Amino acid sequence: MHLLLVRHGETEWNVQRRIQGWTNSALTPLGEKQVSLLGKRLQYTPFAAAFVSDSVRTQQTGKAALSDRDIPMFPLVDLRETSWGNWEGKTAAEINAEEPELWSRFVKRGHEDPDADQADWEATTLVPGGETIKQASDRINGRITQIIRDYIETDHWILVVGHGGSLRFVITALLKLRPAAAKQFHLDNASLTHFSISPNRIVLKLLNDCSHWSESLTT
Repeated sequence: MHLLLVRHGETEWNVQRRIQGWTNSALTPLGEKQVSLLGKRLQYTPFAAAFVSDSVRTQQTGKAALSDRDIPMFPLVDLRETSWGNWEGKTAAEINAEEPELWSRFVKRGHEDPDADQADWEATTLVPGGETIKQASDRINGRITQIIRDYIETDHWILVVGHGGSLRFVITALLKLRPAAAKQFHLDNASLTHFSISPNRIVLKLLNDCSHWSESLTT
């Protein structure tokens, strides 16, 4: 099977650098153009099905990527971004102003090596009302594992549209890395990552590919 992972197009909150998580934020005009160009690139890809996060931004991206073709698209709660609880809708500066000590601990944790001295690093969270790394990764990859099981014996192309954080968890799982390794990857808006998957082999063929942006995004 061929698994194509796509991050949603640019949103209003991406531009404002606000934490999105499970909260909806609409695509910007640039985001709409990004996903339109993605749709042109994928217009001849013979998808058997598409699975998307149920967030508005990912559903908009999924529809554009499929170019209105008669391909089943399934919005799934399990493919949502990590929940950032009480911090959703806020910028780093706003959080730091409201909860400076907690924000400092959170930033510091982002630079720590989870293997060094914290066996439960991935199972803890500093975000009030949010998810842990393990909770988010287990939720997302549980669904991806089921999708792979359903199609691994086929030559089908499967589209998955998600988020920067959620898709990085998928990448680390497929490459047999710990969830915390997700911070070593970067995914641009409307980027494409391609895995070829068979019962005996998983091959990463493309990572964060944005070559469909060759058409000017400023016109």
